Amino acid sequence: MPILENPRHELFAQELAKGNSSSEAYVLAGYKPSRKNAARLRANEGVKARLAELQAVSARSTAITIESICAELDQANQVAMSRGQAAAMVSASTLRAKLGGLMIERVEVGGPDAFDEAETIEDVIEATCSSGYRLIMQPLSGLLVLDFTTLLPGPLASLLLAEAGAEVLKIERPGGEDTRRFPPSYDGESAPFAMLNRGKKSLTLDLKSEADREKLIPLIKRADILMEQFRPGVMSRLGFGYEDVRSINPRLIYCSISGYGQSGPRVDEAGHDINYIGNTGLLDLQPGPLDAPVVPPMLAADIAGGSFPAVINILLALRARDQSGQGCRLDIAMTDAMFTFGWAALALGAATGKFPKPGEHWLVGGSPRYQIYPAKDGKLVACGALEQKFWAAFTKAIGLPAEFVNDPRDPKTTREAVAKLIAARTSDEWRPIFAVADCCTTIVVPLEQAIRDPHFVERGLFDHKVETASGKTIPALPLPIAPEFRDKPGAKKAPKLEKN
Repeated sequence: MPILENPRHELFAQELAKGNSSSEAYVLAGYKPSRKNAARLRANEGVKARLAELQAVSARSTAITIESICAELDQANQVAMSRGQAAAMVSASTLRAKLGGLMIERVEVGGPDAFDEAETIEDVIEATCSSGYRLIMQPLSGLLVLDFTTLLPGPLASLLLAEAGAEVLKIERPGGEDTRRFPPSYDGESAPFAMLNRGKKSLTLDLKSEADREKLIPLIKRADILMEQFRPGVMSRLGFGYEDVRSINPRLIYCSISGYGQSGPRVDEAGHDINYIGNTGLLDLQPGPLDAPVVPPMLAADIAGGSFPAVINILLALRARDQSGQGCRLDIAMTDAMFTFGWAALALGAATGKFPKPGEHWLVGGSPRYQIYPAKDGKLVACGALEQKFWAAFTKAIGLPAEFVNDPRDPKTTREAVAKLIAARTSDEWRPIFAVADCCTTIVVPLEQAIRDPHFVERGLFDHKVETASGKTIPALPLPIAPEFRDKPGAKKAPKLEKN
């Protein structure tokens, strides 16, 4: 059966074939939300027949990448031209230009194409289907993100959006954002900047210049998401506060990331990650020894309080916009989520009225079951034997005397007894013992060893690459996005500074 004449009906059928509900497919096809109308369209005979065909095709189709299809098209055209014939199929370059970063799935071979005449996405869909291919869009394909953010929280958030298919345009001041100059340099480019901005585009604008501000207006009109990370009030003073841009594009999702949010007594206070975890009680739970306090190894507030909440709420806002047609303002305060990390201590304080002192809680070093122990060779053993079955396996594996096994009776004494036993052997001696015991206890490894771990290599965490201007590559930053939603592994560049 040929594709449906009505492009929206065709999209509706394709979305149904992907497993979406009638209401979801109706909105994804470009209609305003209406359960009644969605059900009515679902009952349409043409849609029903097309859905049955798509479901049957889906069962036997094989997913391949756009590059594989382009290679096949080029080969077919070369064969045709070698025989003195005109190219029988659309060129690979035309296909790339029409589809951009979209993924497509091969359904069957053959058929004439109509790509050269395709002007809209509906035309491309029709031409794709008539040529024997089916479109599969990455979840955020077709969305434009204007990214005014710098350093880590915002750029990492927009990187996640870009990897899921969104077009991210960085708006940078003349000379570029500070991260472009962060060490170390690789092949003349900042490695941290390249990792955080892979696959994005860049536009240099002086937001204090009226002429440059005018260049933003058409971009705001067609943008879906705007991300900014200035101090509260800066965007409003520049003429691009939420109410300003909402009057230009009411569908825009406006995401502001800041340390303490857009309101409250601390709204104008400067800070970095260590201040945010310090002001929320999180750092106090385990700062290390008072004579040698330890700086945490991860930027929890920047990433888990800024980047991740920004992405989560942007996706929620997109879903809400599907239903309402309206954008919204998102106020992401990096400090807010740090209280979430203190969940266990908060529960203790709420239930008993007593909050734990530094290092006292069982999840931050107060228990011998959840502890770090030095081995004989100076390497560290990470013990996470919290549950009784794991604790029993652990104590048996290390040969802990029976009088120390009941740790709640005297946690400090048990911890000292365990530490003495662990310190009697090297990490290489302990590693096979813990592996056999299966007791949630492992040897702490350095990063350079972890990235070579066959488990992480096999899972493809480092398959994606960042490419420099000269063609050299380094591994891209591993990201928590399912492979199904990303482009195929390959190399992409970080953006150069562009004025147009």
